[in-house]
Amino acid sequence: MRYLGFTDAVATPVGADEGIDVISEAGLAQVKMEGSPTTRPTVQQLHGVATAKEREALFFSLAGYTPPAVAWASQHGIALFQYDYQGAPQAINPPALRLLESADGRAPRPAEADHGTDA
Repeated sequence: MRYLGFTDAVATPVGADEGIDVISEAGLAQVKMEGSPTTRPTVQQLHGVATAKEREALFFSLAGYTPPAVAWASQHGIALFQYDYQGAPQAINPPALRLLESADGRAPRPAEADHGTDA
């Protein structure tokens, strides 16, 4: 999230976090590292928490998303990213693409910063 402009983003403590894994003043994110794609109800839950806290919602998933999840998130302005094992994010929908494009060139991508690659 820091790469995307949420410079004050921090991981939430383990516990009752309403499914939120990373939070900042302007946004919050859920991160899933599961073997199956993230579904629409899971994305909707994040939207509910983000709306209640008046923050932008971002979702990061290793396994990607179901088509209904992508459609619903795109319609409601939730940025969906798929990441690889090195942590490099790929925009899945227009809200995520806008964030990623605005961040390009600002700082090294997460995988580059963590692993020192030029890719």
